[in-house]
Amino acid sequence: RFKREWGGEVLMHNGSNTMWYCVVWISPRDGTIFMSVANRAGGKTELAVDQIFETLIRLEAKTRK
Repeated sequence: RFKREWGGEVLMHNGSNTMWYCVVWISPRDGTIFMSVANRAGGKTELAVDQIFETLIRLEAKTRK
């Protein structure tokens, strides 16, 4: 469990089978789920996925205002 401004106490899980990389963030507080699956693992994949989540979460927050 993590605390995040955008979702309060959130759950996160990530993993890879060395060929794919997957991450999911869940905010039980407001029922928001962010998930990404990349058909590549290692290298810059994790950084790229983190940047995508940052953008998605920022956009989601704007739609709630």
